[in-house]
Amino acid sequence: MKIAVLGTGNAGLACAGDLALAGHEVHLWGRTRANFASVLLNKASRSGPGLIHVNALEHGGDAQIALVTDDIAQSIEGVNLILVAAPAFAHDDITRGFAPHVQADQVVAYMPGNFTTPSARRILESTGAPDVLLVETATLPYGTRRGQGAEVTIPVRTVRNPTAALPASRTAEAIAILQQVYPAVMPAVDVLDTALLNPNCPAHATLMTTSAGAVEHFGAAYDMQTQGITPATLRLIYALDAERIAVREALGYGAPHFPQNTYYDRAHAEEGMFGQTAVQLVAESALWRERVTMEHRYLGEDVAYGLSLIAEMGQVAGVPTPSVDAVIQVASVLRGEELRWRGRTLASLGLEGLGIADLRARVH
Repeated sequence: MKIAVLGTGNAGLACAGDLALAGHEVHLWGRTRANFASVLLNKASRSGPGLIHVNALEHGGDAQIALVTDDIAQSIEGVNLILVAAPAFAHDDITRGFAPHVQADQVVAYMPGNFTTPSARRILESTGAPDVLLVETATLPYGTRRGQGAEVTIPVRTVRNPTAALPASRTAEAIAILQQVYPAVMPAVDVLDTALLNPNCPAHATLMTTSAGAVEHFGAAYDMQTQGITPATLRLIYALDAERIAVREALGYGAPHFPQNTYYDRAHAEEGMFGQTAVQLVAESALWRERVTMEHRYLGEDVAYGLSLIAEMGQVAGVPTPSVDAVIQVASVLRGEELRWRGRTLASLGLEGLGIADLRARVH
C-alpha cells in the first residue's frame, strides 16, 4: 500500500518506520523541516538519506522512507491511505492543509481521533473537497518514543484498537482497509464510541496532576509512567475511568469499555488494548524517563480534548463527573490556562443542544 504519514513526532516516526519495514511505500510529511531533517540527513550515520532506524521486538531495522517532505500536497499525491499521526490540537490545521489536495478514493485516519472526524468533515465540506472516508482510532498503534536523530523505539503495540468511520455505515469498509496495515484494529459502534475509549485521558491527566512537583523538580530523572503509579494515583485514575464508563453507558454504549485496570492490573490485561506485558515493557524500556513540562500534550491534548469531552458528554447524558471536573480544574491551574473549553466542543462542531438520540444519529 502507498501511505502518507502526516507528523514527525513520536507517533509519526514510529508509523513511518514500522510500515516501511513491513513493505509499504511510505511518504512522511512534517510541518517544520527541522523536525525531520535527521531523516533526510541521517545524522546517526546508519545507512543513508531517507532512513528511520526502528528499535522494536518486531520489524526492527533501517526503514527506507520513499519521500520525506514539508509539501503536504506532494506527500499525499497518489497514496491510498493518509495517517494523521499528530496530537488532536494539530488535526484541524493538518486537515486544512491537505483539504485542497485530497482525492475521493483516499482514506484519512486520525490516530487517535479524540472526536476529530466531525470537525474534519466540516473543514473538508467548507473547502469543496471530495467525500473521502474519514476514520479515527481509539489510541495510537504503539507505545513509542523518538530517540536521537532518525531513530524510534517501539516497545509496545496494540492488540486491540477500536476504530470507526464517519459515517458509521462505512466502518466495515474502513476496518477492511486499515487491517491491511494494522491487524489489531477492531470495529467500534461509531466515532463517539471510539473517542470515549481513548485510554490516555484518565491516565495521563492524572499522572501529570499528581506528579507535578516531581516532574518539575526531577526532570528526566523521574519516570512518571512507573514511579508515578502509586496506590493513591491509581485510585484517582480509576475514579476518572468509572465516570467515563458511566457516561458511555448513559449514552447507550455497551462493553467492551476497556477499563484502566486492563492496563494496570495484569490479571485483566489480556482483555485490554495493549496485552499482558505492556506495563512491564514500558518500565523496562525506560523511555518515559523524560523531561516534560506543563506544556506537554498530556495536558494540552488529554485534558483539553479528552477529559473535556467526557465532561461535556456527561452534561448531555445527565451524568455527574466530579472527579473529571476536578482534574480539569487542577490541570488548568497547573498549566496556567483554562483547558476545559480550549479543545473541541459540541458548539465548535455544530452539535450544541442535541440530545443523546440526535447526537448519535449525527455520527451514524
